[in-house]
Amino acid sequence: NNFEIEKYDINQILYEENSVGEKFYIVREGILEETFLNSSHIKTYRENDTFGDLALLEKGKREGTVTAKDHCILFSLKGHLFRKIVQKINKEEQKERFDFLRIVPIFQFIDKTQLNSIVLNMYTCSYDQGNIIFKEGDTGYSLFIIKSGEVNCESKNGEIKRILKNKNIEVFLPNCYDDPDTEQRMWDLGQKEHQEFKAKMYKQSEDTISKMDAVLVLNFDKEKDGKVDKNYIGGATFLEMYDAFRLNKKIFLYNDIPEGMLYDEITGFSPIIIKGDLDLVK
Repeated sequence: NNFEIEKYDINQILYEENSVGEKFYIVREGILEETFLNSSHIKTYRENDTFGDLALLEKGKREGTVTAKDHCILFSLKGHLFRKIVQKINKEEQKERFDFLRIVPIFQFIDKTQLNSIVLNMYTCSYDQGNIIFKEGDTGYSLFIIKSGEVNCESKNGEIKRILKNKNIEVFLPNCYDDPDTEQRMWDLGQKEHQEFKAKMYKQSEDTISKMDAVLVLNFDKEKDGKVDKNYIGGATFLEMYDAFRLNKKIFLYNDIPEGMLYDEITGFSPIIIKGDLDLVK
């Protein structure tokens, strides 16, 4: 066992900010606090907490001053031993991750060098049941790969559809909902193909609305290039609302009417604004 036992009295300083990091610590008993010269923030360490690793890993100086606030007993490990253990663990983790990625379909045709590069930039995240990993509309910065457990992916639209179906309301989703890239593919084929596609979608939408009792517009905020359009209603949705109005169908708005050039026109449709309360959809 390479750990040593150290004891500290109340108000005794373990190390000071900007000192060289020499040891890694595990709290066995007592309470300690870490304070910082340029911040009022205080970190508290209790039984089984660890600290002191950052300066050892980066071979830098201590970020704060740690003081015992109680009679404390700690386990300490010298820096060179700590780094050796971390290196060994890292190598084992990297091999495990490499072998794991080899069986993930999207990585099966990537060469060893590229795969190793991915492995070096991976890190492990753990989530308890019920934790939210990310929300719809969040900016995507990471690719998640499930190693163990089960994840439920549900969009706002999907959740609302489920709630309405549980209220015995039959729900029909907009054109191309299940394949949102369809319009871009039509653009790629050419202007003529895109125009024909749009005409077909307008006609299909009108036919669908004619068979419905009402239209529910999910006008959520839309973010693009750092700009947020509050309660966004796009051109295609506006035309669907117009069809519903012309066909004497109820129009429900999930959120308030958005401010902008179409405000008066949308107001003229006399929509029922439910402010997120799906019990009002009747």
